[in-house]
Amino acid sequence: MTTKTELLLTIRKNCIACCGGSYQEVENCTSGPTAAPYSQCALWAFRLGKDPDGPSEARREAGKKLALRKAVKTNG
Repeated sequence: MTTKTELLLTIRKNCIACCGGSYQEVENCTSGPTAAPYSQCALWAFRLGKDPDGPSEARREAGKKLALRKAVKTNG
């Protein structure tokens, strides 16, 4: 099973290869939503190896619960 992290890393590697191995060119990539329709890249929003939508609501809630449990353990 492929994880979200693995997918994002694979996209990042693809973008680096597409930009001739240059990390700077990946950051400056112009194939985003404002590019001409024939040159837009579906992976553009993910090119930096991060999910542009951020963590899901469920993941945020799980993080909050974990933080509370850790706080109780260290204070209790």
